[in-house]
Amino acid sequence: MKGLRWITLGASLAFAASPAAAQVHLQMDSAGHTVFGGVYVGPYFAHVVGQPGQPELDVFCVDYNHEISLGQQWEANFSSLDGDLSHTRFDNLVEYSEAAWLDMKFATTSTTQWGLLHYAIWNITSPGTPNYSGFSIADRNTINGFITDAQNNYKNVDLSDWAVVTDVNTKNGQGGVQEYLTQVTPEPGTILLLGTGLLLIGGVLAKRSHA
Repeated sequence: MKGLRWITLGASLAFAASPAAAQVHLQMDSAGHTVFGGVYVGPYFAHVVGQPGQPELDVFCVDYNHEISLGQQWEANFSSLDGDLSHTRFDNLVEYSEAAWLDMKFATTSTTQWGLLHYAIWNITSPGTPNYSGFSIADRNTINGFITDAQNNYKNVDLSDWAVVTDVNTKNGQGGVQEYLTQVTPEPGTILLLGTGLLLIGGVLAKRSHA
């Protein structure tokens, strides 16, 4: 299983003390190779358009009910989890924090469990979607276990390390393409330098790009 890349973005996006959303033009590059239930699961990969030399970003879909295509470009708001979430689709700090907690588990969870892990994330932000009632009892218990783990541990997430990547065309939770979370590691002495904007790019890779 490949390790996920937690990237420090040098200077693409700077957030002030009370960070508002910064806009970045992204392109979805790929969705990895893990498919579960007909959709891609695990980290997606994107990049910032017009900035040569930038690394590919890991983004994590938190929105099952919207789509995006490989190669598609879009303008996205990057909203730090410790800032203003009014530009996000769900505008719910607890749900995003729970999703971020589970996103960190992709690096240590077998790819054979990525589908169940991602179903747990989608059922946190959109309960009942996708429906997993037809799964085996063991799989349902695994999904519910991931959700319970997130509910018990989301407060351990460092909010300043995460940003939500939201299509600028999303209004009042509607419209736009899929939404993503991306992890950013601020450089020492820098006030929330979010290369997160870059990470955001990778997330756009739609979870629903079918294999």
